[in-house]
Amino acid sequence: MALTRFLVAVDFSPESETALAQAIFMAERAGAAMELLWVEDRLPFGGALSPTPANAELERMMDEFADEAARRLEALAERTRARVPEVTHFVGKGFPDEVIAAHAEAIQADLVVMGTKGLSGLKRFFLGSVAEKVIRTCHTNVLVARGPAHAFERVLVASDFSPVSERALHLTLTLAAPAAEVELFHAWHYPAGTIGMSTAAPKPGDPMALLHDQILDSNEQRGRAVIERAGQTTQTLRFAQHHGAPAAEIQNRLEASPFDLAVLSTHGHRGFRRFLLGSVAEATVRHAPCSVLVIHAGDEAEAEAPLGL
Repeated sequence: MALTRFLVAVDFSPESETALAQAIFMAERAGAAMELLWVEDRLPFGGALSPTPANAELERMMDEFADEAARRLEALAERTRARVPEVTHFVGKGFPDEVIAAHAEAIQADLVVMGTKGLSGLKRFFLGSVAEKVIRTCHTNVLVARGPAHAFERVLVASDFSPVSERALHLTLTLAAPAAEVELFHAWHYPAGTIGMSTAAPKPGDPMALLHDQILDSNEQRGRAVIERAGQTTQTLRFAQHHGAPAAEIQNRLEASPFDLAVLSTHGHRGFRRFLLGSVAEATVRHAPCSVLVIHAGDEAEAEAPLGL
């Protein structure tokens, strides 16, 4: 399934500019349409109950700010059309996370792009917390942008060998730069019942050493098979694996090498997805030094998928 319609949340902050720039690179690569969304997150200040000059002035200032933001959004959409022909824009009202998730569903966006943090109109919301809420509640894929505003050239795709994580790799190849280096990364653990046996480094001849080698060989074969199924591409694909908890090992790998995008996938129904997000994807979104793309399986898919991510 290709990604054909992006929703880009903007608030005119530097982080938002990075998100838009990365969205443009991906839209050019995928041939996608784009809608820019600005959310007026105005709270009522009780002016209707106790009209005062101060409240009236505040309302006037907020109206001016909203009008100016709408003009800036329209101008931004016009500039973006120089590179992405099909660009629309929309002004929403309400809590940013709720509006973003609802509008993504309304326009059937298959990718939401947003910054990690930024200032809303009233300087109340850090977009980092908004991004986490959007990832938890949104039905579609979400990219949280960080780092330089350029095409993705070094990408880590976290994999547990499930169908949805393989789909994440295929989608990544449609969004990353044509000459990108893409690493399929798998964090593994010993089977249940062998935890106590696996605390020490395996020694040659020990049963744990044999199990260790079997796991590595099996993972290597499965990783190569996933890469082969990805088909011919101008990008360079490789497989890497490490023993440990997925969230920690993904973070360690991202910090050890200069990746500019990490891709993770989630499984199954929304309630179950929220549990998984709390342990891996959400931790990566919070702490990764690069942009993070979260691929959602959809509410009907992956009911029996592995729990590696």
